Formats: sequence, structure tokens, C-alpha cells
Amino acid sequence: MALLKAVFILFPICLGDQQHPANHVDDDIVSLLQVASALVSKTNYKASASLLDKPKMTLSELKQKRSRPGNTVQIPTQSGVFTGFFKTHLTALICTVVICILLCAGGNILRTHDNNQEEHLDELLEVHGLVEATARPFWNDIFCLKDFEQESLRKAMPRLAVAMLFWLTGMYFNNLSQAWLQKNMDGYYVDPKSSTGESMMLWDAGHSYFPTIATSWVTVWTTVLPALAFARFMIIPGPLSMRWTVLNRMLLMWGLLWGLRAITIISTALPNPDKMCKAVVSYDNIFMEAFANLPFMFWTSEMTCHDVMFSGHTVVLTLSSMILIHYSDWAPWLLQAPEWPQRSSSGTKSGMFMLKAALMVNLVLGYYFIAISRTHYTADVLVAAMLTVLVFQVYHAAVAVAFLPQSRPALLSAAICPCLPLLRWFEKDAADVTVLRISLLRKGGDKS
Repeated sequence: MALLKAVFILFPICLGDQQHPANHVDDDIVSLLQVASALVSKTNYKASASLLDKPKMTLSELKQKRSRPGNTVQIPTQSGVFTGFFKTHLTALICTVVICILLCAGGNILRTHDNNQEEHLDELLEVHGLVEATARPFWNDIFCLKDFEQESLRKAMPRLAVAMLFWLTGMYFNNLSQAWLQKNMDGYYVDPKSSTGESMMLWDAGHSYFPTIATSWVTVWTTVLPALAFARFMIIPGPLSMRWTVLNRMLLMWGLLWGLRAITIISTALPNPDKMCKAVVSYDNIFMEAFANLPFMFWTSEMTCHDVMFSGHTVVLTLSSMILIHYSDWAPWLLQAPEWPQRSSSGTKSGMFMLKAALMVNLVLGYYFIAISRTHYTADVLVAAMLTVLVFQVYHAAVAVAFLPQSRPALLSAAICPCLPLLRWFEKDAADVTVLRISLLRKGGDKS
């Protein structure tokens, strides 16, 4: 009946019936929009039909009613209909999965196998002191205990100390910026129209078009994957372990990202989108507060609410995913002696592709959960993701450049790039770097 009544309203308007007075056209349009709104919502046809029996209002009366405090009468628009369609978790998740599958099918980052590394399988075995005929299967050396031998520790510990110091320094400067913001910017963005003292919020696409979820989803999503990455490469790395290399590089890149975040959060202070954030500050001195917010200060529970750009959760999630994607080929579990070449079988390639595809889907879903939890703006998540990928790729490119042959003094000069000598010392014993050096030497010998 509601549909029939809507047709009866629309028919004379469309035909321009002379018996349908012009001053009632606005009234009929309002009625028609109210019926459409009821049909789009979860109400039944009976409820939508009952709207036609209510007293009609002109457009001017409706606008006046909307302007009164406490009234939320809305005229449904085309964008409103589409917004209602997309405001479900299920639709958003399905769209995310489809996009990730398309990216996986054509993206270079999800190559089923690294062709360069496939050419260097012999070198990789040689670096670890293994040969194809005597290599041990994964289950015979799950923990790679040789990493804890005296000679290995003698090489790894100085580099680990430098990486840890760099990570703590970057985190301290980030905490220092957070403490300064909490002390100087608290109350800066309080909305003068708010009776409860709430701060203003910037418009955000992720917040506007998607529903809110609890922050516990973010905590779980950004904890599980880093824990899996830590277990994969630190606890059970397998016989081709890169335990100390992965840990050192992760701390170095993470420390650099902490330092970048210290700059961005303080350069432009944004209003916090998280209305539930309650600051917990133990010291008025920002230097002491920054120290109290370090992770090993477990007897304190500090919380600041003005560090927005960019998202630290996104950094952890992206960095863990990049490590799993990149180093799964360089420190593989799938070592089945003496059939090492079978690692390149189609079944193994398909398995690696599915693993990397699942990691990418998980990564994008994590971005989605962080954005709609209202703990960060969508821009915070995007900037954090792009910066993390950039730092990861640039660092590995710099490592490759640092060990190029010394026949290019202009490029490799310490005056041009002072960090190269330190980078050479830091990465000298890494397995992938050793493979690169062996490969370069052999190619040089072949040319001569």
C-alpha cells in the first residue's frame, strides 16, 4: 500500500496535473521522501504507510523544525541511501577482502617467489654452513641453537646493543613530544558550544561512513601478528635462522619511525578523535614523564591523549607484516634435505602466495579496525602505513648499496652518505648480505 500511495503522489507531480495545486507540491515531495526513508530503513510497510496519514509539512516548516534544538528530522538524500548501505561491518569487510585479492593477484610485493633468491639457494646454504646433501630438516633444528654459541653471540650482541639504544632513543623522543603536547595542548580544542567540555573533532571519511567498534579489536589485531612474527623469527626460526639480523633491523627501523612520529605529532597538533581517552600523567616535568612512559617502566601506567599523527599501532602492524613477507624467503622453514630444489615446487609457491595474501588481507583489515575505532583519524593510519613501507624499502635498498663494489667512490663515499660505514659494520654478518657479496664476487670472477 505504501508503494501504491507513493505512486499516487508521484504520478500527478510528474504529469504536471492542473488539478494538483502548485502550493501542495512541496508537501507531496516531503511525504514521498518520508515514505522512501521508511522503506530504506528496517521498518515494515505498515509503518511506512502510516507516515502518509500524518499531517503534512511544507519544506520551510521542515527546515525550521530541523533547526530547533533536540530535533533530528532528516530529509533522505541519494548519498544518505548509499551511506546506509555501506554502514555495515560485513559490507566493509567484504570490500576489503575483494580489494586485497585483486592486489595480491597483480602486486609485485606478493610474488610467489623471489627469482633472485631462487638463483642464490646454493649461496644461502653455504652461508649457514650447510650443503644440499647434509642439510637438516626443519624439525631437527627448530630453535637454531647455533645462534647462541659464543662466536655467534660475540658478533651479534654489539649490534643488538646499538639497535636497542637507537630504538629506545627514538621512543624517548616520541614520549617527550607526547608529554609536551599533554601539558601544553590539553583543553586547546575544547568546543565552546559543548556543555560537557568535549573537544572538537575533524571530519573524517572513515568515521563518517563506517560504524564504530571497540578499541579491544585494535588491541587484539595489533598484538597477535607482531607476536606471531616474533615467534616465527626469534623463537622457532628453523635451521636457516636470521634471528639476530631480523631483530636488529626491526629495532633500527622501528626507532627511526618513533623519531619521525616525535616530529609529526608535535608539528601540527590535531584534536583527538577518541572521546574516551583519559590522560594519566605522573610527572609535571616532561622529561621525567617521557622516561616514565618507556615500556620497561612497568610500575607506571601513563596515558597521553594528544598524539594523533601518525598511528603507532599501524606502524607495528605494518612492520610485522613486512618482516613476515620479506624474510619468509630468506629464512625458510621448508628445508627438506636432500630435496632442497623441491622448495620451488608449484605447491610450495602456492602456499607462499596464500600466506602472503592472507598477511595483506589481515593488514588492510587492521587499518580498517584502527580507523573506525576512533582512536586515530584515517589520515593517521594512511600516513603511518606509507611511512613504514617507505622506511622498510629504503633501508634494505641502502644495505644493498652499501655493499656494492668499491669501484663507485662517488656513490659510496662517506662524505656523500656518512651512515654507509656504520651500515657496513652493522650488516656485515647478515645472511642476505653475505649472499649478495658472494654473488657479486662470482659475477665479477665470471666477467674477468
